[in-house]
Amino acid sequence: METVEYLIAKDPKDGFSSDKNLFISLISSHSKISFKENKIWYESSSFDFSIEDYNVQNPSLVIFHLIIRSENDDQNFQKLRREIRKIVKAVGFEIQLIWDDVSRNRSIELYPFLYNLENKLRKLISKFMLLNVGLDWYNKTLSSKIERSNRLDSNGKTLNILYELNFDGLTRFLFDEYPFQTNLNALKDGIDKKSKSQILNLIEDFIPKNNWARYFSKFVKVDESKLKNQLNEIYKIRNKIAHNTLITNDDFSKGKKLCNEITVVIDKAITNIGIIKMENEEILSISNSAINSMNKQLKIQINEYIKLNSSFALVDKIYNSLNALGLSKSFLETASSGEY
Repeated sequence: METVEYLIAKDPKDGFSSDKNLFISLISSHSKISFKENKIWYESSSFDFSIEDYNVQNPSLVIFHLIIRSENDDQNFQKLRREIRKIVKAVGFEIQLIWDDVSRNRSIELYPFLYNLENKLRKLISKFMLLNVGLDWYNKTLSSKIERSNRLDSNGKTLNILYELNFDGLTRFLFDEYPFQTNLNALKDGIDKKSKSQILNLIEDFIPKNNWARYFSKFVKVDESKLKNQLNEIYKIRNKIAHNTLITNDDFSKGKKLCNEITVVIDKAITNIGIIKMENEEILSISNSAINSMNKQLKIQINEYIKLNSSFALVDKIYNSLNALGLSKSFLETASSGEY
């Protein structure tokens, strides 16, 4: 059983009364929608429904509460919902979705695919760093901006540092570009002393590249730009689920398809990690690229904290100003509860 609920509101001065029978007549004006046998029909499919009209204190609103239930995943259920939205908007109603089991169930069904892909990315990067850089790469190169306490569990044991990276941070590790060398004086000195072929190799170290291009593209033949875009699309859908935002059928089908396609690519990369050969001078650069991905995520988190802290400071300032005017704490608490 899937239930969706809407609050549908309109200003009565536009000539629409709060009579729910009139509202039903409005919906029935659609050639494919009808009401019979206590059900709402769309073409050959019927669904349970209920509708209530509310007498609200605000005289400028007519509000209907519409609930529709479907026994199964019927495509006509989605079509009915879409057509109802069109009808009520066409006559000036505001429609607000307040419960959606369809989106909820899509999120629940899609989450394991996202979980699997995100942790496959962690597996790829963890194995890559361990085999090529060493067991404690993060302890040797970790920026002081990331406090050691954030890397310890309640027993003081070191956590897998890559679990501090979200999906976006893992993607940045693969696709953020960086050069091996940045010392232009060394480049100048090298050019003066080396042959033409040696100069080309030297210049290569100063050209920014990402880790996918450097290490994985050799044995995983995919369009790099397409893969990056696919990961960005997955990240958007993942965030919708993480923040309890509406998941559409398109989101669900696209998310499932992309997760399956990308997982095949990542599995192939994991399988071939053992054949990657890394020069000694590359080790520090690759470690720093991982830490930079973490620092970018940390910077975002710090900025969010600053915004939140500023909001708290503003509330505190307002509270102090009201208190200076003689408003007691109990009055402010009562007002904030909505009892006044």
